[in-house]
Amino acid sequence: MAESDLLISKKAALIVVALALFLFTLVSPIALGDSSSSDDGTVSLHIETDKPLYLRGEVVKVYVYVVNSKNVPVEYPSLWGYSVVYSDGRFVGYAVSISINWMYPIPTFPPQSKTLFPDLLGDSSFTWSTRNRNGRKVSVGAYTIRVNVDGAEICLSSEVTIRVYPDLDAYPRPTKWGFY
Repeated sequence: MAESDLLISKKAALIVVALALFLFTLVSPIALGDSSSSDDGTVSLHIETDKPLYLRGEVVKVYVYVVNSKNVPVEYPSLWGYSVVYSDGRFVGYAVSISINWMYPIPTFPPQSKTLFPDLLGDSSFTWSTRNRNGRKVSVGAYTIRVNVDGAEICLSSEVTIRVYPDLDAYPRPTKWGFY
């Protein structure tokens, strides 16, 4: 009878150990902070303007969003800037670069979020007056606005292209079938 009790207790101990190992494999990624499951996703920069077409001298409002698809927060960048170039690549002006020294704790973009940036500077957008670095209205044509952000956790760049027209007569008007 002692042998059978010993055999039963060994089987019970084996079942308990197997159950403990099974539970450990289920709980350990959560308890130990499994980086492969918490860091999936990307961080990207998305740029929008209030419209795609402008008249010479008209102000362009530019909105910059940081899209955090990760499952963890991402620190704000410490450097951001923008520049404007003509369609043939010639630099028009307004190469702005701002360095930001954050107080601790450094603000973060929440996980799974789309955050308007640089609202942290008190503005919901930045503007370009469709003028060159000498203050003159730019020529008619396509212009690319490039935005860069750089920090400890992210280094991103994105751009948007707009068109500048000379006056209202040259401005495309919407029709039933699109613009003409």
